[in-house]
Amino acid sequence: LSANQFRPRIQSALEHSLRREVKVGEVHFTLLHGPGFQADDVLIRDTPGAGIEPFAYVSSLEASLRFTSFFTGHFVFSTLRLDEPTVNLVKTQSGMWNVQEFMNGDSAAAAKGGGDLPDIQIRSGRLNFKFGDVKSVFYVSNADVDIYRADANSIGIRFLGEPARTDRAAAGFGSVSGRGLLKSGT
Repeated sequence: LSANQFRPRIQSALEHSLRREVKVGEVHFTLLHGPGFQADDVLIRDTPGAGIEPFAYVSSLEASLRFTSFFTGHFVFSTLRLDEPTVNLVKTQSGMWNVQEFMNGDSAAAAKGGGDLPDIQIRSGRLNFKFGDVKSVFYVSNADVDIYRADANSIGIRFLGEPARTDRAAAGFGSVSGRGLLKSGT
């Protein structure tokens, strides 16, 4: 039984969860972090106002199925683990960051009883920063980020990474960590 036969359903479920167009490569079954799928060479496109670069390139994405998926037959993910992604965080011309729409949209859905935002785990990632079409020389390497639903009106974030620059030969500046809550305005 090949997991590749589920690729269109997995891709559609990822697009629904991430609210972005997603392209996946080879797909495999996994039980490592719960029943689900592992997709290789994943490309997550960005929103139209964020430029031409994708939101993320992901070497390997592990998607764990939500328990209710086994009864409904619809793929809904409880956790997405992105291993070694390169993520572009973009402040658009309108002044909003490309992740705000994603977070705000889910908070509004959660307030109405929806909110299918899976927990998102980034491991060993690189976070690039862009302001409009200009990429900053600053980035964060070896980033580990956890994004999770704290309650119906807030999203929790934990972060650990190593700030670095593209214009310097030195590897980095040590590490930085933090945690916080993003609360809905409603």
